[in-house]
Amino acid sequence: MIIKTLVVDPLEVNCYLIGDKDNSPVGIVDPGGESDRILEAVHRLNRPVSFIVNTHGHFDHVGAVTDLIQNLKTDYLIHMKEKSVLTRMFESMEHYGFQGKKPPVPTRYIDDGEILTLGSLEIKVLHTPGHSPGGICLYCNQSGQVISGDTLFRESIGRTDLPGGDTQKLLWSISEKLMTLPENTKVFPGHGPATDIEHELNNNPFL
Repeated sequence: MIIKTLVVDPLEVNCYLIGDKDNSPVGIVDPGGESDRILEAVHRLNRPVSFIVNTHGHFDHVGAVTDLIQNLKTDYLIHMKEKSVLTRMFESMEHYGFQGKKPPVPTRYIDDGEILTLGSLEIKVLHTPGHSPGGICLYCNQSGQVISGDTLFRESIGRTDLPGGDTQKLLWSISEKLMTLPENTKVFPGHGPATDIEHELNNNPFL
């Protein structure tokens, strides 16, 4: 499922280009910034982009969305419960010392259990609130991979001290939605290195 990983902007967000092995359309996950780099990587693939999707609406994951929509003329997807997070994007950026940007406008909202298709791939949306109200993970059973956003990191978990964060919900989401996946499932987080479910079951001090 993961074609390419780009680490973008000062907060080092993992932006993923996803798709199957054929020349079918691809998706872009969490384009947090450096839209020129992301566009260059997409153009090198020489494949159409079916959608842009955010695991959640924090500005470090959303910063390049508007530029990419304008250049690629594609759909933008996010969970409905991130609507309020997006509306705070301008203020959040300025609070952390970045130049504020107008938030992107979703084409449509996605929900738990929905299947996104890219060629032969079926990617299941897992609603995993806790880091943010509408946080999601993207699971592909065929490839044994899950993109976990800021829900789960290698030997750590997402922060819950931002508006809409909830530690108990986050721990429930990880326990019920991620730790129940096959133990050999590879986990690709929003920041930092990849891991797998077995490693987190045995080594994550928060679980």
